[in-house]
Amino acid sequence: MGKPYRMEIEFMRAFAIVAVILIHATGLVFSQLPAEVSSYPVYFFLNIFSSFAVPVFIFISGFSFYYTYQDTEMTGAAAKLFYKKRLTAIAWPYSIFAVLYFVILCRDYTFPKTLITFAYQFLTGRTYTPLYFIFVIVQFYLIFPLLIRLLKTKAFSRYLWVTGLLLKAGYFLINKFYIAHLSFLPNLFHRTGSIFVSYIAYFCIGGYVALHYERILAAGKRLSRKFVLFALWLAAGSILVWLYYVGQVRHHWLDSAVYESVQVLFSLLSAFELLLLSRLVLNRTELMAKLLTSLGVCSLGIYYVHPLVLLLYRKIPLPESMIGYHLYYFFQFGCALAVSWGLTGLIAGKVRGGAKLIGVSDRRKKAPLASTTGLHAPVGGSQVG
Repeated sequence: MGKPYRMEIEFMRAFAIVAVILIHATGLVFSQLPAEVSSYPVYFFLNIFSSFAVPVFIFISGFSFYYTYQDTEMTGAAAKLFYKKRLTAIAWPYSIFAVLYFVILCRDYTFPKTLITFAYQFLTGRTYTPLYFIFVIVQFYLIFPLLIRLLKTKAFSRYLWVTGLLLKAGYFLINKFYIAHLSFLPNLFHRTGSIFVSYIAYFCIGGYVALHYERILAAGKRLSRKFVLFALWLAAGSILVWLYYVGQVRHHWLDSAVYESVQVLFSLLSAFELLLLSRLVLNRTELMAKLLTSLGVCSLGIYYVHPLVLLLYRKIPLPESMIGYHLYYFFQFGCALAVSWGLTGLIAGKVRGGAKLIGVSDRRKKAPLASTTGLHAPVGGSQVG
């Protein structure tokens, strides 16, 4: 029998997918709006402050994997079953949307060039920019059985979080001083955002939290510690926004190690802050819990669908007035979230086999929301995290 599912992790998915859409909905502002406009810093803040989204999803993945499989003896047969379950779950929706976005965006249908281009982009998550994340997740799938085997070593289990930070720091330095200068390497090796080691710290720390969850929750119960965490999170995010703002607007850029360090700190603080916020929601209204559960369960489908909604929405011309401009972006975000959420739920609930095709698990059927406290459901499924 599987372990009870931590519903607060579903809520974290909900918060993270909203941040993903906020990033993508505000991404074009900087090429359209002059920095001198008074509202520019607001859009800039929303975009950069939401940059915790992907790291938090990776954190969730690490938590979910270790929480589920920490007691599993990862034999050859168990690893084969793991690969079959995970890769099959992600293969259908990824294939459908990879083909869809390639067909929509492709401007050169010369054979066999187009087929070669598609094959490369399909295998590396590049048919459309947001799909790179699925490529990263598949890399974690491939190495996870090894990580579980290493978990049997006491030192690895105890210092899993340190291991993740050291691996990330090591890769950053090796890339900065060596790999980045190897021009003969394929472009894939220079896209650090598509390489799993860039996110290994979030994955390992998420796993460490899963292994020591009750103790970590107990340590965070004191109100003073919650306040300190919130203050540090807000400060780190504000510093990150300021660093990029000074670079973007005043063209005063610092060493890349500064941005990387602050980004890692802010992303990790975001994961813990969202975890505490999600725990808080468990004790609030059932309506809020249901909405967040639905949003979290549909997160992978929303991730796939929302870029299509944005592509269609951007066919609408930008208004000339400033008020119209702000309303345009407000409704762009709202439409991307609401339409992609609604379509995902509709396909998963009304189309035969739709849940599998859109990437929605059947956890809601296995464990319906029973109360606003102690909301648990079986582990499983193929959400973004």
